[in-house]
Amino acid sequence: MKPLFWMKPSREITPPSAVVFRTCFHLAGKRRFRLRFSADEHADLFLNGEPLTEGPCRGTTARWHEEEYACDLAPGDYTLTARLFLFGPKLAAHGQCSISHGFYAYSELLTGPWEWQEMEHVRWEAPFPDWGASPHARVSREANFHILEGRGGSWKPVIFEPDARQLFPREIPPLRSVPETGFHLVPRPGNGMMIVFDNYVFVRGEYRFRGNGRVTLRWTESLYRPGTFQRPALPVTRATGRNSRARSGSATAPKSNFPGSRSAGSTAGRRQDDSCCWSSPVPQNWRR
Repeated sequence: MKPLFWMKPSREITPPSAVVFRTCFHLAGKRRFRLRFSADEHADLFLNGEPLTEGPCRGTTARWHEEEYACDLAPGDYTLTARLFLFGPKLAAHGQCSISHGFYAYSELLTGPWEWQEMEHVRWEAPFPDWGASPHARVSREANFHILEGRGGSWKPVIFEPDARQLFPREIPPLRSVPETGFHLVPRPGNGMMIVFDNYVFVRGEYRFRGNGRVTLRWTESLYRPGTFQRPALPVTRATGRNSRARSGSATAPKSNFPGSRSAGSTAGRRQDDSCCWSSPVPQNWRR
């Protein structure tokens, strides 16, 4: 089988790190955007700064996957970016394999050059006390916060190298992403806010902050009291953000079997402007 050419940074990148690839294209009329891609280790794709898709589905070094994505695009100018994680064997998430770091993408609409930029001023640390998770990121104020939009910093041409691995379509259904409105906000000391979910969900959060200060994001698997299946009564503010509007008040967080929570804390001077959460329900044909 003829090898595919994967793009790579033009210099050696030492893990743990992350790089962003970008390419631009223009549509004179409405078009169907079809994309095939794969990555090593893993990539999140964005179109004009908005989340598009991610992958590939995890496999093994002998069975590496590719992803397919399609959507309709209106006329206009577009920038496609791909954030590639290169964490290495010590910090990669549990079950994440690697052969040779790089990114592969094909679409008939992508005819322009590709460039890359390393995510600088980001320190990656072991995710203790979390288990099996990706590293924690500590981002300094000097970081390029517009890099996923394909703006700012210094962009350099990529290099292409042949990659002999065979790519396989995913065997399991892709994760869906739907707005998650089943959560409540619990104020925390120090200008913090805890997002408590009504049900056990796999969730991706988006947060927008303004001003100067420090932001900390954490996740906890449940809010049960240690050694029990009892939950404390929590004073809450109704869900807020782009998925539902705020309603001030105090209540007891609803009961559920395995509620998770995500906390966002910020220091004085930095204010959270907006937040939204997207969950991935279990596919219907997986339910027992």
